[in-house]
Amino acid sequence: LLPDRDGILDWISGDGRAAAVSGVAEVKLFVEPKTPIVRKGDYRDKIAYVVAASPSHAQTAAILQRAVDLIDWSITPFPTLGEQEQFDLNSSRVGQGVDL
Repeated sequence: LLPDRDGILDWISGDGRAAAVSGVAEVKLFVEPKTPIVRKGDYRDKIAYVVAASPSHAQTAAILQRAVDLIDWSITPFPTLGEQEQFDLNSSRVGQGVDL
């Protein structure tokens, strides 16, 4: 399974349900919540995999699709430069007092 964007992984779930699908031999998650996701365009991008087996290619493909559809995740995109600058300005004001 490959992420569709860069950002911070909020959550990932469904691996237990996917593993329970008949014909699934293994489900492995490579990431945990709060992990930064930075896609590199190669094998290092995968965040999980599913292994399945059956008597036919078509049946194996159907099992894999069923299992993969049960795994879901949420990624919050990294803030853009402008958003980060605004955040930095706002957070630097927190806790500052003003004498009147």
